Amino acid sequence: MSSSKQLSKISSKINESSPLHGFWESSQTERDNYLRLSIVNKQTLHKPELDLFRQEPYKWEILYQSVLRDIVKGNQSSINSLKRLLLVLEENECKKVLLALKEKGILNTETVNLLLESARNQFQDVYETSSNIRRNPCSFLRVLIAIFTNPYGIKIKGQKKYIYEKTGSFFGGGEV
Repeated sequence: MSSSKQLSKISSKINESSPLHGFWESSQTERDNYLRLSIVNKQTLHKPELDLFRQEPYKWEILYQSVLRDIVKGNQSSINSLKRLLLVLEENECKKVLLALKEKGILNTETVNLLLESARNQFQDVYETSSNIRRNPCSFLRVLIAIFTNPYGIKIKGQKKYIYEKTGSFFGGGEV
């Protein structure tokens, strides 16, 4: 099966695997936001990733979906980027996400086992190599465009604080 057919087939599975899936499907009330924040690893020392998850969940979600699509296309160097996104999650939530990725056929058993091992070690290996998105200008540009156009149809309800949330809602079919 070609990678583009494979991607379209698993697109909804990637959406469903996200730890933020329930938040996007909710009314996004203060209570929903509290539940979203309750899955954060409170002991993580990785401030940029943590701040992104806490303060800009839409951007975190775009990165999550983009990175997984890159991995499905065969870009194994994006696994480090996935680790950086997952390290902000509480250990049980991280394990739940990884097992869902395996069960849904998004990631193979070997990859999930490597990620679970890395998670057990609190992703100590995450900074051994730099993130693929930072090294690859094409990946960076693709993610930047995705942030502004919301090709994954993420539904932002309520007030949009940033211009990219407004454009993403407009282009991606969310509530404007």
